Formats: sequence, C-alpha cells, structure tokens
Amino acid sequence: MPLIRVWRAAGLRSVTLRRMFGMFDKSRDCDSRDAPEKDPCLLDDDPCDPCPSSTSSPCPPEPPTYHPHADPCKFALWRTLSLYVALPLVVIMSAVTYIRQREKAKEPREPYLNLPYMCRRTKPFPWGDGNHTLFHNPLKNPVPPHGYEVEDPNEASKKIGN
Repeated sequence: MPLIRVWRAAGLRSVTLRRMFGMFDKSRDCDSRDAPEKDPCLLDDDPCDPCPSSTSSPCPPEPPTYHPHADPCKFALWRTLSLYVALPLVVIMSAVTYIRQREKAKEPREPYLNLPYMCRRTKPFPWGDGNHTLFHNPLKNPVPPHGYEVEDPNEASKKIGN
C-alpha cells in the first residue's frame, strides 16, 4: 500500500461515472477486510438459474439496460441521413466515375519513353521471364527497354478513321 496516493482528474471522473451508473452497487455489502468462511459476494447458491427449466421463474425480471447513447431521435436522424443522403451520393458518384473511366479508356495511351532511371531493376522478378510485373497488362504496362508489347487499339482506330 503506497504511503502517498496521487489523484488524477481522469481517475476521479471515471469513479464518479461508475457511481452514477451503479457499477459499485454489487460490492456495497461486501467488505474485503472481513474474511468470513463463506464470501457473501459469491452467487454460487443463487436460486435464480439463468436458464430455468420451468416456465414460472422464481426470479424477478431484470430491468432494461439503459444506454445513454441510444436516443431514438438520433437513430432516426442517422437512418434518414444514411438512406436518403449517403446512399444516393454513393450511387451518383459511382455513375460519374464509371462514365469518366469509359471516356478515359477511349483515349490513346501515352507513348513509351525509355528513361533508365524510371524502370531500374537490380534483380529480376521471381516469376515468369523476370521482366514482367506480377499483374502485367500488355496494353497498359510497358516492358523496359522495349516498350509496349501490343499496339494501342485506340490509336489504330484513330489512324483508320482519319
């Protein structure tokens, strides 16, 4: 047992909140300094079985648990915001992103520039021929120092159309 006890404001606040919500109620009748043969705080001989076999229980019903954050008005507000604001925004932004990606896919890709400092490989990849990345896309990913493996289909269609 320390001779000097330092009290912090946060510790006092938590003790006060525990007393407000009745967290110390079970231990009021129990004194840890007394050492009786049988501890009155233990509920081994409690006649109230959590799963009674008979339909009529000798135990009184437990009071409903109070949740201070479970305000029905707040629940209705957040449900309304989720259904009528957030969900339509997700659908609208998904449609906008899809349309932009389709337009971007029609544009020709940038030409490959062989810049040695951009694709420096000190040792080969442990798969394939060692020069292709794990998720290699021959249309989008160039292979240094040669460039793209496949011609750009969008650029070819532009040449044919002109």
